[in-house]
Amino acid sequence: MPAVERGAVPFVEAIAYLKDRLAIADSDWRALLRAAGARAETVVDAQAEAMHKDLLAAAGEIYAEGGTPDDFKARYQAIADRYGWATPSDPGWHSNLIWRMETFGARAAGRWEQARRLQAANPRLRYYFRYVTAGDHRVRDTHRKWHDVILPIDHWFWRTHFPPNGFNCRCHVMIVSERDLVRYGWTVTADDDPRLAIPPDDGFEGNVGMAWDTLRGGEPLPAAQTRPPDTAAEQVDLLVRDAMRLAGGYSVPVAQPPRALAAALGARPGEAIVLSADTVRRHFKHREATARAYRSVTQALLDYATVVMDPVRSYHFRLIGLVEGKFWAAYIKREADGSLRLLGLHRINRGQAKRRIGSGRVVRQGQGWE
Repeated sequence: MPAVERGAVPFVEAIAYLKDRLAIADSDWRALLRAAGARAETVVDAQAEAMHKDLLAAAGEIYAEGGTPDDFKARYQAIADRYGWATPSDPGWHSNLIWRMETFGARAAGRWEQARRLQAANPRLRYYFRYVTAGDHRVRDTHRKWHDVILPIDHWFWRTHFPPNGFNCRCHVMIVSERDLVRYGWTVTADDDPRLAIPPDDGFEGNVGMAWDTLRGGEPLPAAQTRPPDTAAEQVDLLVRDAMRLAGGYSVPVAQPPRALAAALGARPGEAIVLSADTVRRHFKHREATARAYRSVTQALLDYATVVMDPVRSYHFRLIGLVEGKFWAAYIKREADGSLRLLGLHRINRGQAKRRIGSGRVVRQGQGWE
């Protein structure tokens, strides 16, 4: 990544990170990094905290002014002299290392904050990070393999592989929209891509942006995931989250009908209701159709809602009921092989519920709210 040039637009989020970083003791910051799975040591372990604070303050001021590593080198030498600290080798090497680690970390935290803010402002859109290396002969082999990895900004991979991923790592991420994917012909990386299993450099298994969130009083850091989630609930969560990029036929079990209801629907014994990526995409406008709703509301409707057969298509069924004080309607299709597919789920009102029940043949009478 090129150095910040004078006159460039200030990276306000990165500057804010450096200011916040300055306000916390090194020991507390290391604890936050440990919580984020990132490197727990400072750039040079033997460096006194007071001197490091002064260097960090200098780096923050120079970065905010659009300065360069050469500007920091001059301030570095003055601070080192004041503390009577002699560099063991070329002082330019050491000042460069500190500049890179602090400013690259600031850019990473700033990019993370920008992505979070963008997603919060546009909750119905989908944003991704694209991994980008410096593209020259100095790029490490493992980092080179991550080039062009594109994943949703909340993907488990970024919890442990958000650059920088090693000392003097020059990798960074781009924020990418769905429109960017189409415009540039990029494709989203599959969860089973072997590149995602390559670990970052030792000690860098974390995300400095997540650590910064905690420093500012944000949500506690989730445990870093080193593999894709594999429980049934997490599979549904991933399907709903990534439906826009998954193949249309991709589906996962979402709920289990009671045995008596399954028999009444003409389903195979023990058959689960499956939810497909196509269904999620078609009903994307229904904001209430979250992953949790697809799981818990569908199951609740199967357990005790009124079930009505469509008057024309005897293999289509409506589930109408009250869940957590709200009226819901779910639509199920029995396929020719006896499998069951969820076609839709959305909120309705009392009048709509009565009309949907009255227009079909009741297969099972639900618990009385009528």
